[in-house]
Amino acid sequence: MASTSDPGRASGTTGTTGTLALACALAVAALAGCFKDRGGGALCAGAECLTEVTTSSTGDAASTGTPPTTTTTGAYETTGVPVNPAITLRIETMAFIDPHLFISEEAMAADTDTEGTPASCVNDVTMLANSVLNGDLVDGKFNLLIQFADFGKVPELRLINGDCEPSAAPGGLRVCQASEAAPAVILQTEIIPAGACRELEPGAYQAINIPMINDPAPTCVRTKRSFFSLPVSDLVGTLDLREAQITAAVDDPVAPTKLLSGVVYGFLPMAAAVAIEIDAPLFGVTTLWSTIDAPACTLENPDYLPSVDMFEINNVLVPGAWLAINFTAEQVEFVP
Repeated sequence: MASTSDPGRASGTTGTTGTLALACALAVAALAGCFKDRGGGALCAGAECLTEVTTSSTGDAASTGTPPTTTTTGAYETTGVPVNPAITLRIETMAFIDPHLFISEEAMAADTDTEGTPASCVNDVTMLANSVLNGDLVDGKFNLLIQFADFGKVPELRLINGDCEPSAAPGGLRVCQASEAAPAVILQTEIIPAGACRELEPGAYQAINIPMINDPAPTCVRTKRSFFSLPVSDLVGTLDLREAQITAAVDDPVAPTKLLSGVVYGFLPMAAAVAIEIDAPLFGVTTLWSTIDAPACTLENPDYLPSVDMFEINNVLVPGAWLAINFTAEQVEFVP
């Protein structure tokens, strides 16, 4: 992976001059891709998230002998009768794949005026973080919903912070509703019937991790590249991702009940990662960035580190890291 001083993974656009142009040229030469931020997902809250319905009728049995047909789209008919074609799924499993997360500590020299000894590597805590994250998912402490207003017809999905309860019936669907704590994020989507679903640049990720990053097979759904905030439990918080996409295979190309081999990938700026504090079990409070940028662990883990890259935001190169997070999701009963 490129370090903060290595422009090999920096983003840029045609016509950019000076250092940025050189950085972009090197990125292309390294097959790592050349990226520029493309804008963000829309937000909605409450009633704004409901798609209004239009209803039209054709045919007149009395005059033509043709039975009338009615077409209804959206969440509600004009009569107010609920007709909700939305499909809502809840993230059931989630795992950080790249970068790996490390804990390191600095042993300051006692009773001296020196700056102390270099930081020492404690451990790779990626598996621990994933274990805690999935424990919250199983216990229902963290509920992230993916909702399709009308799958295959309305080209968008919504990421919704949810409040969910187990079904009253054994084996039934969880019952969820949107949390009032945060607005939904609306992302434009496309259905991929054939070909590659995943568009991530392999050069932006550690070679050892690439085989572990989910690569969904068609039929799949994929969002357009954009920046958006991805909630990742109380342990991690919310990740403000740039040039990010979500893609997953569906179990049914018409009315999916599961998202399989899903993956979220995108660039996390250093400034956003520094602002996220993690109360790591057994290790105490640290920042997400300190678990990503862990130079003390590089010598012991050369296949996983360094994880720092560069990316262009508003024509300025900023440090950060490319993330890839695997997930699966299952249908829930959604209560508006």
